[in-house]
Amino acid sequence: MQSSINHKQLKLVIFDMDGLMFDTGRIAYNAYLKNAKKYDFEMIHDVYYALTGRTNASIIEGMKEMYGEENDVIAWREAIVKERNYVTTHATTVGKKPGLVELIQYLKENNILIAVASSSDKAVIERYLKLELLEGLFDAIISGDMVTQGKPAPEVFLKACEELNVSSEDAVVLEDSVVGVKASKNAGINVFLIRDDIYDLPIYEGKIKIRNPIVLEEETPTKEFKSLFEVKQYLED
Repeated sequence: MQSSINHKQLKLVIFDMDGLMFDTGRIAYNAYLKNAKKYDFEMIHDVYYALTGRTNASIIEGMKEMYGEENDVIAWREAIVKERNYVTTHATTVGKKPGLVELIQYLKENNILIAVASSSDKAVIERYLKLELLEGLFDAIISGDMVTQGKPAPEVFLKACEELNVSSEDAVVLEDSVVGVKASKNAGINVFLIRDDIYDLPIYEGKIKIRNPIVLEEETPTKEFKSLFEVKQYLED
């Protein structure tokens, strides 16, 4: 893993999507919460943070681990996905994160390649990009349905580098989740962390309690920023 980066020689910036580019973390959390009440599962912020960034199959396995295989986490998960898809399909915006457009513009003006590497399916990625008028701007899109192993495996980020013929030491990943930071480090790619804070949203004390919490060890990113604006400012210096 790189300990520092010469950003003047940067050739590729790899964007995670949910919670990093768009404010979809809140949409997802609210879908968890609404359907946790329906199925009576305890829902707290740490459940979301433990599961975010993973593929759907990995999320289901994580839910089984936390709540027990005898509880119908699959029905809960299916309801979450249905709710999230309904909201985003009918939305006029999924909320661009502050600084996203300015950062993309800066990278384009400086001939730095950009890619999306997300655990979401490609159809979802393309829908969000179209909705936010960002369609056609990215040089590559690597989705969860294009890889065999989801984050924290490094495949999605390595595939982005491979597709654009850029070595890992000449790239940087922008991430909002611990699992994404770990995947970047496993890929040997520098990673900038911009946290997605949803701790102001409510929780639900359901009857089906969390039995085995997934404890995520904090991963140290190459650098941490408060916003994408700060990332742009850092690259400009």
